[in-house]
Amino acid sequence: MIRVGCRMREVTFGIIIGATIVFNLRPFITHADTSYPTDSLIRSEPLDQGRRELVRSLIDETLDEIKRKRVRDSLCPLDVSQSRLSDESAKRALPIVENSVVTEILFERPDEPASSAPKQFSLLVEFSLTRVLLQHSLPRFPGDAPGQSVVFPSGTSRGVWLQGKLGADIFALVPSVRECGIRAVVLCPRSFKPQDILADSGFKPKGVRVLVTAKADGVFANPVGTTGKVVASIRGSDTIRLPKEWSNSAVGNKEPAAAIKVIAARNDRSQWPPFSPFTLPWLAAVESRTDFGSETLVYRSSSKTTSVEISEYQVKEIPAIAVGYSEYSVEGGACYLLAEWSKSSL
Repeated sequence: MIRVGCRMREVTFGIIIGATIVFNLRPFITHADTSYPTDSLIRSEPLDQGRRELVRSLIDETLDEIKRKRVRDSLCPLDVSQSRLSDESAKRALPIVENSVVTEILFERPDEPASSAPKQFSLLVEFSLTRVLLQHSLPRFPGDAPGQSVVFPSGTSRGVWLQGKLGADIFALVPSVRECGIRAVVLCPRSFKPQDILADSGFKPKGVRVLVTAKADGVFANPVGTTGKVVASIRGSDTIRLPKEWSNSAVGNKEPAAAIKVIAARNDRSQWPPFSPFTLPWLAAVESRTDFGSETLVYRSSSKTTSVEISEYQVKEIPAIAVGYSEYSVEGGACYLLAEWSKSSL
């Protein structure tokens, strides 16, 4: 999760990794919003073409160390900006905005009368800054039920083969996006064939669901003799299911405070939303936001927006790739790129 903290005249942002803080703090920009949110719906934007091509180069191309560093220097800084304060009192606001998402894709293939293979299975994907968790709903071996936590490689893409029951397998390509503002993985339905070939199994993505954990919290130390207002909100695109109560507000003469949060029931699948049918490309976004100002006018907004995109991705034949202690060739063709990225405004 990303935490944005501001206190009085100090503005801090960062994700600490060892002794390194990774961020890209852009100059002040003007916020277009001067009023408080009135609707829970936000628009999801696709991944821009420039970053899409950079991700593709990390996945497809064999880059030397210098070129890979240049790509990562362009791709990986966290997208953070500062918004102009329309009133000096806005410096006395303390916002906290956090969110994270978990995406699960349902794969299905046409009925085959002579086949005993399952008709469908799902794959849950959860990103962090340093690794990605891949969890198969029908693992071949019971010990694989918790999933595989794969560290993002430092060099070429890493191949991971998740074996499911009776050929319901997934081959994943994990690119070198460690500690990046954008995370990605390529998912290929491929099952084992003789001569150590991972061939197209016929499974296609048919449904998707997203689990959201989010928080917005704000305190406003408004000047003496004034009335301040704080609105905390969690909003999303129409492809994400959020609670009906999406915002909370407070108005007061002394330090009004408001907070709202959503917690995904990770250990209780009965509470998860159902899979929704979808077509590619598919987009989703969630925003945690705090607004500070007078009763009618916003002086300052802070937000974090996390976006997810699933799109078709054509993979060329891979003659040989190491997967664990074995080496396989991978059949080219249709695969699926799952990308996730965030942007924050202080």
